[in-house]
Amino acid sequence: MRIRPHTVLLFGFLVGAIGVGVMILPFTAALEEEVGLGWIFQLRGERSAPAEALVVGIDGPSAFHLDDVRTINQLSRARHAELIRLLTERNAAAIVIDVFFGTSRPDQDGRLLEQIQNAERVVLLQRWNRQTLPLGDGSEASISRPESPQYYLSDAAMGVAPFMLPLQRVRLSDRVHVYANFGMASEDVATLPVSALTLHAFTSMGEDAARLIEAAFPIDEPPSNKAYGFAHTLAAREKFAALTALLGEFRERTRRSPALLDAVLSRVRVAAGDAGGSDANVARVAALLRAYAAPHNALVNFYGGSASLDRVPLFAALRADALPDDLTGRVVFIGAAEFDDWVYTDPDRLSPATEEITIAPSGPPQDRHFTVFGTMSGVEIAATAFLNLLHGDTLRRLDLRYAAALVFVIGALAGVIALLVSGVRAIIAIVALGALVLAAAYYSFANHNMWLPITTPALLQLPLALLIGLTAQFVASRRRERNVTEAMSFYVPSDVVHRAGTQGRAPSEIEERFATCMVTDIEGYTRLSETVPPLKLATSMGQYWRIVNEVVESAHHGRTIDIVADSAMCVWEAPGGTRAQGDPDSLKSRQNACLAAVDLSRAIDRFNKRKVAAAGDDGFALPTRFGLHAGWTAVGAIGGGGHYDYGVVGDVPNTASRVEGLNKILGSRVLATRSVTDNLSNIVSRPVGTFQFVNKSIPLEIHEIVSARATCEEKDVDACARFANAMAAYWRRDLAAAGKEFAALLDENPNDGPARYWLSRCHAPPPPEGEDFIRLDIK
Repeated sequence: MRIRPHTVLLFGFLVGAIGVGVMILPFTAALEEEVGLGWIFQLRGERSAPAEALVVGIDGPSAFHLDDVRTINQLSRARHAELIRLLTERNAAAIVIDVFFGTSRPDQDGRLLEQIQNAERVVLLQRWNRQTLPLGDGSEASISRPESPQYYLSDAAMGVAPFMLPLQRVRLSDRVHVYANFGMASEDVATLPVSALTLHAFTSMGEDAARLIEAAFPIDEPPSNKAYGFAHTLAAREKFAALTALLGEFRERTRRSPALLDAVLSRVRVAAGDAGGSDANVARVAALLRAYAAPHNALVNFYGGSASLDRVPLFAALRADALPDDLTGRVVFIGAAEFDDWVYTDPDRLSPATEEITIAPSGPPQDRHFTVFGTMSGVEIAATAFLNLLHGDTLRRLDLRYAAALVFVIGALAGVIALLVSGVRAIIAIVALGALVLAAAYYSFANHNMWLPITTPALLQLPLALLIGLTAQFVASRRRERNVTEAMSFYVPSDVVHRAGTQGRAPSEIEERFATCMVTDIEGYTRLSETVPPLKLATSMGQYWRIVNEVVESAHHGRTIDIVADSAMCVWEAPGGTRAQGDPDSLKSRQNACLAAVDLSRAIDRFNKRKVAAAGDDGFALPTRFGLHAGWTAVGAIGGGGHYDYGVVGDVPNTASRVEGLNKILGSRVLATRSVTDNLSNIVSRPVGTFQFVNKSIPLEIHEIVSARATCEEKDVDACARFANAMAAYWRRDLAAAGKEFAALLDENPNDGPARYWLSRCHAPPPPEGEDFIRLDIK
């Protein structure tokens, strides 16, 4: 069957819109970052990082074998001082120490302070502590406060900076993807990667960096802080602070006017050309300006795992021969890191018979974070972020508007393809579209550092479009059969229609099944049919039968077999085969039937109250009685001569009808035989007597179903027990005691029909001795 063009377009629009709606959810954003970004990284593969960063790892073995300590915080600061001296001699552009010097060590700090002052290229770590402060109303507030190293070390360094890996609102794993460019409490506080980039430009260019930036400010709005107006009187640290202040003002302006960045970059190129500046200096200043104009957080573009970076452990670095002779233009990052691929040797600890000692890592790695390429230390991530900023490799997210448009177009195209192309060709077309999307995402990522959304199209839109498209082809071809089946289901139970269609059962086939039958009947329906206009009565009955079917079939898994005027026959078949195959497990079916009777009785009562309240004097109620019986019966197509009706035949439905009629005599609503209520622990019922129906040879014990045990009140359970005691007294022929108890129950509940019936029996002669049942003389 051909699918109409407007349906194809509508479906394409729907798939695209669903993708956009799902894409903007926080969970989907986390999934895109965790799965989609991981896919792209793995597809691109690892590559060597640029050479401008060198990581010196302070690992456990180095700390232990250098100073016989277990953690890097216990390492002698003389080791840091010696390392700074070596790095300064080799002309490192910047030395970034990702170790917090928060305590004073008078015996060690003097040498460290001297080396930091002499180097004029050191940035120290500033730590941020989260504190909880009590408020006046009894609540608490959580704030973050900076904690700087010892003041004399901070004053000697070129600057202090934090490094933070922000927590995301929704996280699917512990992988690190994001870091902070600027501090958490104030966006003006540059973190270690940005500070390293600033110091790299400062030591590489000197005053030229600030002059280029000053010259690039708009003529009509010069910088408020002239960084080098008195440059000859400033120390290096003060010059660096002035440059940082100038960049901070630039950041504030670009936050207010993002378009300013491109204008300033153009002026930098012009100013550099006028001053004869090199392309390398222009590139450094451009990277610096882009970093200060960048958002608060940024995505790390990992070059690979830990081995992708140029790195050396502290143990080897202090031997000097492991360091490059010339570190010009390179930034050295020092911090906790474990390098499992390094072999450590200590010549001072060699024995005469041994040429070298291999030192295994001591204790668990410190400061480790999961990334798409395995674990990396925080200092390695900081070095990677610096290289991203320096070379413009920082990952960029596609603007949300363009990302939404891209996802919508992919989804719409997939939806159109899925409906227009059928069968295997549709699968091939959708797979080809997915491959095209992945290829475009890879090209954008590998060549332009642009991250395109691929998780939503790959995991949602393409499979959804293909699934629904193929399903639509099948559904369209089966529509006529479905319409016939739906039409038949109004007259025959749907499972019977299904069996007839799939198994080809003959309409005259009848099965013997163990079933619980429930007969319902509306009290006073004959009078209503005489007094209420037919259309009005038919409308009310339609609402009534809707309630019956919802409770019986939808809520309690039964089947409404037959409806005649105001009476219905409902059936719950027990699982199992024929009688010859053994007794079926009828507990669940009997339980569902009892719960359906209780729920349906209450639902009809609510329906009647609403109906009468809405109609006033013209309203009428439809009070209903219920009778239940269980046993073997014949279920199937009843009839012949080309005309059949699906129904149930045998003693069980007939007895259920008799039990329903007994409600008239007892003044009750829901009655069932013991074959139904036996061993149902979650149903509260009470025996209301044993009765022999007209033309029946065997008396039946009848129970009134009171409630589901979960919702039954304690007073009702107590009333059931008292009623049972009164019944026992009656059958002992102690009519006085029985009558007294029945009267007490009736006083407490004037609507207790069975108590009223048995109270009247107490004032009449009991059945003959030895006959413990009541013979009924009417049906």
